[in-house]
Amino acid sequence: MKRLIMGAKAIAEAAVSSGLEAYFGYPITPSSEIMENISVLYGERKYPWFKVFLQSASEIESVNMLFGAGAAGYVSMTATSGPGLSLMAEGISYAYASEAPFLIIDVNRGGPGLGNVAPEQSDISFVLNSLGHGGVKPSFWPLTLYRNPWNTFIRGLSLHLRTEFRLFCLLTRL
Repeated sequence: MKRLIMGAKAIAEAAVSSGLEAYFGYPITPSSEIMENISVLYGERKYPWFKVFLQSASEIESVNMLFGAGAAGYVSMTATSGPGLSLMAEGISYAYASEAPFLIIDVNRGGPGLGNVAPEQSDISFVLNSLGHGGVKPSFWPLTLYRNPWNTFIRGLSLHLRTEFRLFCLLTRL
């Protein structure tokens, strides 16, 4: 049986089904739908392990909450887009150097909102070339790419991979 599902809903279901325990996020378009879909799953009886859903006041707060949750051993994640990812860079570097694992879903923004007029993959370029402070090399970031909602559901395993290897993991759309 085929199932028609939107990407944000697929990501939310994959994350919670894969063992997500805590979500810390700031609503920033176009990633807000992921936060919205995860909030619907919060408190459902079939996911007793999903205990924390918190909307932060900024992306900087979100990444620091992720760092704390990862350091304490919780399976945690957030969703953001390019400008939010830029604000999280220092916290990501610190968490990476401390081996505090968590997952960030990056929904790439393209178009006139960022000063260009054509679609692009600027977030991927940012992660691969410049995301990192204090001697942390961007080439070590685990970067998982997805093309469609079903593929994102399968990539929910990123939560397990980041826990096993104790790394920050970024999931972004091609």
